[in-house]
Amino acid sequence: MSRAKLVLLILGIFGIVFGAIGLGDTIKIMKEDYVVLDTVGSGKLDTGDLAKGKICWAYDKIAVEKTTRSYGFIPMGSSETPYYLVEVNDHFGIFSVGNKDMQKKIEKLADETLAYDKGETNNEPTPVEVTTKVISMPDKVKEYLKDYCKEWGMDDTDYAKLVDDSCVINYVQYDSMKWMPFIGFGVGALLLAISLIMFLKGRKGRTVYVNDTFDPNNFNNPN
Repeated sequence: MSRAKLVLLILGIFGIVFGAIGLGDTIKIMKEDYVVLDTVGSGKLDTGDLAKGKICWAYDKIAVEKTTRSYGFIPMGSSETPYYLVEVNDHFGIFSVGNKDMQKKIEKLADETLAYDKGETNNEPTPVEVTTKVISMPDKVKEYLKDYCKEWGMDDTDYAKLVDDSCVINYVQYDSMKWMPFIGFGVGALLLAISLIMFLKGRKGRTVYVNDTFDPNNFNNPN
């Protein structure tokens, strides 16, 4: 098999696998099978849950996850995903978001929360609507959060709930997320079909030459 055919085959399989991985979330979104953040209690979110609702209060940026992309030795850019301490339905949580527009909304919410806490305004912050998926808290984020809690003087009960039992609600866009499996299946199937066509077209007949020695005894002599 040529390298081009092999690459198409691998990419096709990858597309099918990619589609299969996201299929469960797509079904949940279409069935509206998600947790409502406005009513969820502390410790009631599990990794893998879809959760949507309002973030009413935002405080500090606990950590920033930096990802650098490169092609060989050539840098291709980087991205940052901040982790914010927020309050949802009267309990604390961690909200991670890579989307720039949503980052701006949370930063604004944090400014409004700080102004309200300082007594600079009587207006409560304007809640931010989010759609999320619950993920486990990275170890590094947990370490930074522990340090932050100690500096904040948080009592042991809230500290244990926040650091030891809490997950991270990671911002995702449901409208885009629900189509990803179909895109994966479609692209994967197309690439596999092209790979199959190339394979079938590449199959050609072979011409074989045989050394057939002349035997005079088999020659019909008219004399």
